[in-house]
Amino acid sequence: MKTDESLKIVKKFCENFIKGNRTAMMQEMADDVQWIYPGEPDIYYAGTFTGKAAVPEFFKRLASSVETLEFSTKDFIAQDTRVAVNGFIRGYSISTENEFESEWTMIFELKDQKIKRCQTYLDTAKIAAAFWVA
Repeated sequence: MKTDESLKIVKKFCENFIKGNRTAMMQEMADDVQWIYPGEPDIYYAGTFTGKAAVPEFFKRLASSVETLEFSTKDFIAQDTRVAVNGFIRGYSISTENEFESEWTMIFELKDQKIKRCQTYLDTAKIAAAFWVA
């Protein structure tokens, strides 16, 4: 797989993520995808979700926990079957209404033109603090 193909797939995925089009997002994933989001146990939707059937649980938990006010991509850096995306998120906890913001990086690994793995890096302390009641 060429770098430009990997980049095209990840950009399409990110566009659908921003639009909230989960069906289109899932079409870009391999059946045995691994989705990794840091912050367990302080962040309810954090964890490792393995398999295309498990990943929607992440998005379900995210949607029930967070109201996203801004989610944007900034940089795409690609090499062969790996793509790194830098961006920004701002939102608030639905349960506490406490706001948070963080820059983030998502590292995608692709195989056979599908997303095989995605690992997110961000300031989990800022996000977890939004769920705490003062």
